[in-house]
Amino acid sequence: MFKRTFAAFIVAFGIVMSPQPVRAVEHDEVQEVEPSPSPITIVVQNTFGEGWGVDGVFNWLLAHYYVLVAKSPEKIEERWRENPSKPAQDLLDKYDPSIIVLQEVMPYMEGSTTIRTLEDYDYVTCVSQGSGKKDILERATVIGSKFQGEMISEFKMPGSGDRGGECGFYIPELDLTIFAIHPSAFDKKVRTEQLEYTSQFIKKYHEEYPEHNLVLAGDFNESYEKFSYLFESLPIVHYGAPTFPRQSLLDELQHPQWFPVKQLVAPNGMRDLDHIYLPKRWNVLEFETFETSSDHLGLMVRATP
Repeated sequence: MFKRTFAAFIVAFGIVMSPQPVRAVEHDEVQEVEPSPSPITIVVQNTFGEGWGVDGVFNWLLAHYYVLVAKSPEKIEERWRENPSKPAQDLLDKYDPSIIVLQEVMPYMEGSTTIRTLEDYDYVTCVSQGSGKKDILERATVIGSKFQGEMISEFKMPGSGDRGGECGFYIPELDLTIFAIHPSAFDKKVRTEQLEYTSQFIKKYHEEYPEHNLVLAGDFNESYEKFSYLFESLPIVHYGAPTFPRQSLLDELQHPQWFPVKQLVAPNGMRDLDHIYLPKRWNVLEFETFETSSDHLGLMVRATP
């Protein structure tokens, strides 16, 4: 009985293990696997007048005085010479971003290095249109892209007397449109109007070009909870973190002598003023904040379309 059972097992095992005829696969049945898309790295940074190398609250306030009150190009240039800083170059070297969004660039100042640096690194630049007067102290918003694209010139926030600048830039290769904004820091009414305008413009743009991926980024000068409702209906998702003022300045603001300043700019600690929205269908691989010579932390996000 055992021999018959064992013999049957051997026969069955041989049938299972013996080579079986292989059916030829027709060419039409082969499914080609598309290569995975390359990650897109986006960096957002308020350069605070292109990097003052701010080394304390007093010098931070003095820099604001030179720009906003005294409006002295000579003092600004002098400050740059004393504290040489190349914020764009530092960010390009560190992150090699596909797209970089910068605020408070001063393109008409002799000592300005940002746009020249971007072009030296072969980035295509989109510079906010500003007031149209080419004020030497104009602080612009700039998009730098490794990809060719075209400016969306009709995107222009209201409030010409108090605008930090905006840019719209379409990149055909990625089917991506990026909107970069820097609303008013000092006039809440103007800032609200600018954010509402941005929301309405992007919604209309999305209706006309629903196939475009959308990115919205910049220093909004506002916390997420105050404006989030404006962009809820769009196919984008928010990424942000506390970014202002940077930690070293915030630590110094704890000293009693700076109490009035702290109550004005950061009564409850670091604020989430810098933001980035990405397409919902993108896969985010990495998101971080980083510290530079600016008074704002920067944002870096890496994602695959």
